[in-house]
Amino acid sequence: MIEVACAIIKRDDTILITRRSAAMPHPGLWEFPGGKLMPGETPEQCITREIQEELNVAVRAIRLLTSQVHSYPGRSIRLIPLVCEIVSGEIELQQHSESAWIRRDELDRYDLLEADIKVIDAWTDADW
Repeated sequence: MIEVACAIIKRDDTILITRRSAAMPHPGLWEFPGGKLMPGETPEQCITREIQEELNVAVRAIRLLTSQVHSYPGRSIRLIPLVCEIVSGEIELQQHSESAWIRRDELDRYDLLEADIKVIDAWTDADW
């Protein structure tokens, strides 16, 4: 089981999603940015590191949401979502091809990774 942290980055009434580039697995699909936890790393440490690497911004984790397990061909992941806010910097995509700030009710307009859809399905109004 691979542990992966993802950031639900909020700004006003929108959240950030990013589109996977042609060089990444599952190219062209949208996701909440993040990445694999390193040994001994907490989800909060992981998301801070990954978002700095991927988006060149500093974030602060506000709240941990319910983890979701998903099996892709050849591997299973436990996706650990964290609601975050940007504390410094401007987004500069380092790995993804696009980003979008969208409202929660617009999520179904984007072709999201299956594990990320599970995170969305588990959201409650209290999470938002």
